[in-house]
Amino acid sequence: MELDQITALARRVPQLNAAGDLNISFLTGGITNQNFRIDAGEQSFVLRVPGENTTMLGIERAREAYNQRVAAEAGIAPEVIASIEPEGYLLTRFASGEKIPPEQMRASEIIRAVAQTLRRVHDGKEFAGTFSPFRTFDDYLELARAKNAALPKNIALFDKFKRDVERALYYAKAVAPKPIHADLLNENFLRDQDRIWILDWEYSGMGDVFFDLANFADHHQFDEDEERLWLAAYWGEYRERDHAQLKLMRIMSDLREA
Repeated sequence: MELDQITALARRVPQLNAAGDLNISFLTGGITNQNFRIDAGEQSFVLRVPGENTTMLGIERAREAYNQRVAAEAGIAPEVIASIEPEGYLLTRFASGEKIPPEQMRASEIIRAVAQTLRRVHDGKEFAGTFSPFRTFDDYLELARAKNAALPKNIALFDKFKRDVERALYYAKAVAPKPIHADLLNENFLRDQDRIWILDWEYSGMGDVFFDLANFADHHQFDEDEERLWLAAYWGEYRERDHAQLKLMRIMSDLREA
């Protein structure tokens, strides 16, 4: 998208329409979206422009905006300034901070800080929508078949394995859904002194907290000892049954993304 188009979009927000000159720059690092920094006087914002057909990934922009507002109220996500409709573009406060290199994410002090931040998400106000890696697998598979996409010849085995994992996790027990982020890759974290920001809430919803725990561990390639530290930091103690659930959900994290 050209910068003059971004300027026109920004001017549709009353707060920016009344501002003077806008300094706009492209932010690198987006996967499914384009992100632009907008400096207006002493204030800085980020305009998030979704890529084409992201609804096919199960992303609902109204849900994303609502959930980020909830996370922002808890001091975990950047403040939502406006949702530009009908496009669903999101304007947020620019969060100052530094990216955390993947190898630093495996340091014990960072693991503990992220665990505390995630607990505030999971124990906070209810999110809109739901997220399940099992239903995401079903939806993506249905979509792939509808689009005549090439699938592995043994896709039925993956489907059965998914059902076996779901049965193992939830057999004879109910899991109360909690607010989860569901996309805890390294690029979605910033550190600003003692604060950990979590960005990009487009997959968020009510779900199993073990998906967040597994997704974070998987994206940062935790080994056995790091998994134990991660679980102890989150739960306040290490328990073997938690580790077993984490292992199964790590598989589902990979399967969902594949």
